[in-house]
Amino acid sequence: MNCPYCGSELPDGTKTCPGCGADLTHEDLPDGTPETVRCPGCGKTVDASLLFCPNCGAALHSDEGPKMRTDTRTESMFEGANQDTQWRPPLPPGVSPAWRVRSKTAATLLAFFLGGFGAHEFYLGHPKKAILYILFAFSGFPMIIGILKGAQYVLESDEDFMRDNQVLLERYRQS
Repeated sequence: MNCPYCGSELPDGTKTCPGCGADLTHEDLPDGTPETVRCPGCGKTVDASLLFCPNCGAALHSDEGPKMRTDTRTESMFEGANQDTQWRPPLPPGVSPAWRVRSKTAATLLAFFLGGFGAHEFYLGHPKKAILYILFAFSGFPMIIGILKGAQYVLESDEDFMRDNQVLLERYRQS
């Protein structure tokens, strides 16, 4: 039998891997199959063909490259199992997974076309700012500010947009 984490040969009845020191007595361990690894971030057992943990986003493999599956199981053997193994980028620092999911494109279009009335601020969840836009809409300044905000949204990175507006973009959704 081989270690499910590092692949080293294990003598029968071993409770700790001599190669990587992994505890092999854990109850959520696979039955000795080499296609799973333990996440270094959260400690959960995940599919070894993934590059990042679907639970916490931590990198699963070191610089020597990802471990690939060595078996030839068919997809029918996984029916009913959790198939949510789609890769998602890890969240940037300072971004909370609890923030509302919003579209940067929608916010940009609202800022350009309805920015004078604060529609983009309502959309991003900032009603106090939006009410100020409405109160001063007669002056024309909110329209200019809305166009400038739309240009800012276009030019700034996704990470900065998320941090500045305290929202998650769809591609970063962790659910």
